[in-house]
Amino acid sequence: MSARKLLKGNLEKSKGLGLQLQKVGPRLEEINQRLPGLEVAVRLAAAVLKVFDAIGGHINKVVVPAAAVLKVFDAIHGLEKSLSDPQSDVHSC
Repeated sequence: MSARKLLKGNLEKSKGLGLQLQKVGPRLEEINQRLPGLEVAVRLAAAVLKVFDAIGGHINKVVVPAAAVLKVFDAIHGLEKSLSDPQSDVHSC
């Protein structure tokens, strides 16, 4: 009698699990269909990160001189503002 009760309880649990699996099944199928696209996206992202890692040092080599050029341009532009108008000097002669 005890074994029968135990088997009946396990059967009920199995039926409950079966119903839950039926509900989850379509969602799992949808996830399974999306996986190949996600795999491609992850591989692409990893490749992009690899490229960024490879060019990181090169970017620093370019940015530092470019920043220096901008500083020189800024200094020259500042000097232009402080200089008087050359035509006004010509008229005063």
